[in-house]
Amino acid sequence: AIREEQQEALNVALVVGGSIVIPHLRRAYELLQEIYATNK
Repeated sequence: AIREEQQEALNVALVVGGSIVIPHLRRAYELLQEIYATNK
């Protein structure tokens, strides 16, 4: 459930922050993908 909660938090940040947040969200998603890939 933690992964889904992290994605939900990032989605909320997008709604609240608007388009200015998109570059930061891309970086955050890339980092999360790396973390999850190394933990498998």
